[in-house]
Amino acid sequence: MISLQEFIKRSPSPWHAVQTAIAVLKEHGFAHVRESEPFVSDRPIVYSRDRTQFIAYIPGTTPSAGFSSVQSHTDSPALRLLQNGELKSNGSMFTVPCEPYSGPVLSRWLDRPLQLAGQISYLLNGKLKFKLVHVDKFGFIPSLAPHMLRGTDQKDWVPENEYVVCTTGDYKDKMSISDFSKKIGEIPAEAVITAVNLEISALECTQFGNILQCPRLDNLASVYASIHGLVKQMKVQTPHTRMICGFNNEEVGSQTRAGAEGPFLINWWRRVSGLDEKEFSSSLARSFAASADGGHANHPIKGAGSCNDPVPVLGGGMIIKYGQKQNYAFTDHCVSVAKAICISNNIKFQNWIGRSYKMGGGTIGNIVAAGSDMNVVDCGIPMLGMHSCVETCDLQDVEAFNNYCAGILMDSCKVLAQAHEEMME
Repeated sequence: MISLQEFIKRSPSPWHAVQTAIAVLKEHGFAHVRESEPFVSDRPIVYSRDRTQFIAYIPGTTPSAGFSSVQSHTDSPALRLLQNGELKSNGSMFTVPCEPYSGPVLSRWLDRPLQLAGQISYLLNGKLKFKLVHVDKFGFIPSLAPHMLRGTDQKDWVPENEYVVCTTGDYKDKMSISDFSKKIGEIPAEAVITAVNLEISALECTQFGNILQCPRLDNLASVYASIHGLVKQMKVQTPHTRMICGFNNEEVGSQTRAGAEGPFLINWWRRVSGLDEKEFSSSLARSFAASADGGHANHPIKGAGSCNDPVPVLGGGMIIKYGQKQNYAFTDHCVSVAKAICISNNIKFQNWIGRSYKMGGGTIGNIVAAGSDMNVVDCGIPMLGMHSCVETCDLQDVEAFNNYCAGILMDSCKVLAQAHEEMME
């Protein structure tokens, strides 16, 4: 299994993240199929939707036993190129127009090397084609010197309504994004560009002892942990099906075909289980999901304003989330199942308990719980600098979460059944 650092390096966009996930799963024996094809019932399968969302699963021996799952998301806050924009010359540089995707902390993107990656769609000789591109060391966004802010109330400058990335290369003034895409993607001039989805992210990935600073830890660390947990179990057979899913568009609300609010999850289980309606509903009651996403760690100066004390710290273990506003999925029995798995596997964990009067973000957890009628608990790793272009975590927590995901996939359905028995007393 590749390292988290290598997984992130090979995943500079959601399209690349899904491509990397599929490649790793194939290396460990999963069959890659199209969503439109019939599924083989007796072997591990992985398939994707829109090349930004994927499901991988190991079939169980008894469909009515339900399924265990770890569910994450493949997208991260970023800057994306404007599809109808154009490059403009500025001395020896060219400016490339872009706009925010979700809520990146824009001040952190200034004055640092940035990469460009994503997918270009085009029509060539009557056939649609889709190409992944990655330009290392693409450009930068310059900040303003403090001398240029004198006489204003601003202590610093952050782009507000107009965003550009500066780059160099053999480009032309007023070159369209379509022509620019052809050039960087080495696409024939006669092709017609039909869509451009290219995003900007940071390059650096640095380790200080156990501390790791990387772009897109939110939420590639969770995608990685889910894959790590699943491939460890390839040779083990269970009555229940074990599944991982990487949704898209969590950062913009999940209300898309490839998002957690779409029909992807339920449609998958209907196809795989083959159960009639009564058995299908019963199997969902026996199923368990971990909604895997990052959480705020204790900042050494500011603490974590949206979390009650004691605030989780880096190196203290994975986190299990609570929120009385139900922005995180938690019920007494689901949290108990998660903690039972941690305790039985000697996994360090911390409680992340949100303040009810202060919103601390949200996840796919209750979206999945409400849409599928499943048992869901929210969990993840603590991190600093969330939504910055470089985020910080502790590799000890990553290892704990890898083991937790394996435990959820293997044992959560069994522990859930015991909890249901006890609640009948």
